[in-house]
Amino acid sequence: MVGNGLNAKHRSKPKDLPWEDKLINLAILLIKPFEQIAKGIWHGYLPYGIIFLSNICLYSLFLSDLDLYLINQVPGLNWALGSVRSKWPFAYLAFLSLMPLAVWAAIMAAYWDKMQRDLKSALFESKIKTPSGKLPFLISDEYIDENARELILNKNGTGIELFKENQKLLAENLEIFIDQISENRETSEIEIVYSRERLEKLVEYNHPMVKKPNTICIGSSRGKVRYFDFTKDPHLLVAGQSGNGKSTFLRQAIVSLYMANKDMKFTLIDLKEGLEFQTFEHLPRIKVIENHEDAVSKLKNLCEIEMKYRKELLRKNKATDIEAFNKISKKVDADGSPYNGAKLCRKMVIIDEAAQLFYKRGGSAQGEKNAKLFTTEIASTSRAIGIHLVICTQRPDRNTVDPLTKANLTAKLCFRLPNLASSRTVLDTGRAAKLPEIKGRAIFEYGNGNSEVQVPFLSAEKAKSLLSQYKKKKKPGAKSSEPETTTNKFSPPTT
Repeated sequence: MVGNGLNAKHRSKPKDLPWEDKLINLAILLIKPFEQIAKGIWHGYLPYGIIFLSNICLYSLFLSDLDLYLINQVPGLNWALGSVRSKWPFAYLAFLSLMPLAVWAAIMAAYWDKMQRDLKSALFESKIKTPSGKLPFLISDEYIDENARELILNKNGTGIELFKENQKLLAENLEIFIDQISENRETSEIEIVYSRERLEKLVEYNHPMVKKPNTICIGSSRGKVRYFDFTKDPHLLVAGQSGNGKSTFLRQAIVSLYMANKDMKFTLIDLKEGLEFQTFEHLPRIKVIENHEDAVSKLKNLCEIEMKYRKELLRKNKATDIEAFNKISKKVDADGSPYNGAKLCRKMVIIDEAAQLFYKRGGSAQGEKNAKLFTTEIASTSRAIGIHLVICTQRPDRNTVDPLTKANLTAKLCFRLPNLASSRTVLDTGRAAKLPEIKGRAIFEYGNGNSEVQVPFLSAEKAKSLLSQYKKKKKPGAKSSEPETTTNKFSPPTT
């Protein structure tokens, strides 16, 4: 809860309180700095670095006696602090050490008090109060990603209907953009997700969205466009309930990658009868798999043949990844003979609805187990050899997104989910369950941060139009990007 918080447009005049209430308010005011220190430690926003540097500066003043000079310049301080400094130097040093922390806590307490008054004024102006005049009161106001904050209020007798009816007026009075208002009935709290910058509700796909190879546009966040580079992080987990934009995101991502990377090959696994990937049928370099057995067979081929062959190629040529391998002028094959194949291309494996692949009703239990094992193997060991994985699911749980899979798919794009449990399975927070009901709105988690994004919208008709130029029959005798067959110990895979 630091900086850029609430700021009411209007400020009501404070009422003249009786002396008893003034005494209580004074006691609360004295307690507030200690409360801010506890919150700063608990939530991790206490500025340890600044406090440490301030202590070094104050200690330097003490060693050089400059502090004594400064004390003598202020009437009264010499009597109060000068005597303490001379008689009890350790107590004086302790005082200096605590001073930066105390100043920070006092500033935060004043900021909190101002925010409380601003909020009360805004709620009153927005007509969010009980018939008896009681107003909701502030519990917390903290960042939940790089741009968005979550304001938590105690209802204090009001209801969520009152907030939703007056949402526009509240946003205007607080000078913010409200994304979502929800209610936690267990704790009698209102949760408001807001920001000071607007996030567009629709971002049209404009080709080319990305000019850099092996990169896709994740979407627009507040004031910034987010991209994802598969060469830096090879895999992506995509989650979200049906109808919230997951399929649209996949469509634009595949189109971008296909058109920008002329050698990249795609395996699209869709066990919902291939409905989501109809746009990409009959395209060179793309194979759409609609059958569970074929999907397991393809994953097995990747793990037991393709990946082993590529790893051995890199090892024989002392290359750290396929980019380094492709730059070598004189290559050797996996068995040590001269390499006559073309450059190694990147391969993208996209699984739409992992639950149907891992837990197919009526399917072979061994087949489901193998699908999970092969997918985990690809996710954990294919980074350097140019095989990338995108796993999508509508129903994330600990069976579909188990800890091992989640650990290997560190980048996550999560659309709206129906409950906090599903959201925590993917993001470790309930953020996705609190997203506004806007198609294409998602949380992008990458590295140590996350941000709310609006993914690009690409219609099926426009995707077909962009890809129409590629729908040509493969010429007879056309050379594959990798050797077809061999009698080597490490046989290269067939394409």
